[in-house]
Amino acid sequence: MSDSEDEKNDGAAPAPAPAEASEKKRVAPKTSDNIYSSAVFLTMENVLEKLKVLDYETTFCVKHHITPLARTSFALPAKNPSVQFKNFLDLVSWLCGEVSYFRPRPRRVC
Repeated sequence: MSDSEDEKNDGAAPAPAPAEASEKKRVAPKTSDNIYSSAVFLTMENVLEKLKVLDYETTFCVKHHITPLARTSFALPAKNPSVQFKNFLDLVSWLCGEVSYFRPRPRRVC
């Protein structure tokens, strides 16, 4: 380095290259303004369709005294998470009972 270059830098970090200075912040692309287009809500809608095939509205909801689930039931945090978790556990328990009801019991070989 020459003496004139040392005087310009004075020990400071080198100046950024022109390409780096003009670089903009990265921003996530906008998918849609509609919050219901999210994959979480679509998944919950698919789950609800499958539950309706199993007639959960009459066999599960009536037995547990709850209203039928909405698209946002498990997709968004609830005001009371303990109630949301209890409803989820009740639903999973009911589904496990439905599976064991339709599946033939294995025979004992012993």
